[in-house]
Amino acid sequence: MAIFCTDFVPLIFIEDMIVKYNIELQKRNNVLEGDYPINLRIGSFRRSTGLKSKISHWDKRSQNVNSKHPKYASVHKYLQGLHSKIELTMAQNPTAKAKTIWNILIYRNPDTPLNEFIQDYINEQERTKKFGNARYYRTFLGRINVAFGHNMPSVSEINSVLVADFKTAMLENGVNNGVNNYLRSFKRIYHYAIEREIILPNPVSPFKGKIKSSKPIHKAISSEEIGKLRNLILEPYSRKDRVRDIFLCMFNLQGMNWVDIVHLTTDVITKPSITYVRRKLKGRGEPITVA
Repeated sequence: MAIFCTDFVPLIFIEDMIVKYNIELQKRNNVLEGDYPINLRIGSFRRSTGLKSKISHWDKRSQNVNSKHPKYASVHKYLQGLHSKIELTMAQNPTAKAKTIWNILIYRNPDTPLNEFIQDYINEQERTKKFGNARYYRTFLGRINVAFGHNMPSVSEINSVLVADFKTAMLENGVNNGVNNYLRSFKRIYHYAIEREIILPNPVSPFKGKIKSSKPIHKAISSEEIGKLRNLILEPYSRKDRVRDIFLCMFNLQGMNWVDIVHLTTDVITKPSITYVRRKLKGRGEPITVA
């Protein structure tokens, strides 16, 4: 194997195959100024580094920012480290194809701790602006950290026993209604690792028989408890008194959401009823009337 560096593109020659990479500006047609995303490209695979630069702040030869960049010190150091990391990964995997190099750099390897791999998945969701997914998997990551703690398994250790241990840990921590949803998230992470060719699929899914439909455990407050709360003597106008009144208001209005209570105005009150549209629907839903 021999490594060469042209004026523009570092190349690594492996037998009859060339694996090349670029750190480049993603330029837009007919736009000469402005901040362009700095992308990493390995073979045909490309993604943003999350950094930006103007053309006048970019050194194409070194594939790095020049001293005119307003954040020169930090950005230059990061990209320099990225160059070193790529070249080291290529040198350590001399027979690897571009996709394998890409997976090692971006998506880790089979020995990557499970929590770090899930964080990579969250980062990917945020990069593609799927912020709802990212928030949900961040909660799932919290459950993984609680379940395994300092004994964090690697991605390659996902099997039926590990899945069963995770389910048991959640049940022991009082997670009942959401356990199947977290198992589905775990299954998605497992398949994501397979899609990235980090692990091979198990002939028998480690999630087989683990995700079952079950009736939710209802935690509704009883009418007796509501009565006790209503008759509870509290200091007038105190914080507890106001909180109790707001809760009973939400209860009496058929479980109106807190954010809808906050945004109630007098024009929606038509005795003896209140008509409003759910705030979360941003005015697109059907009006709800409660009496």
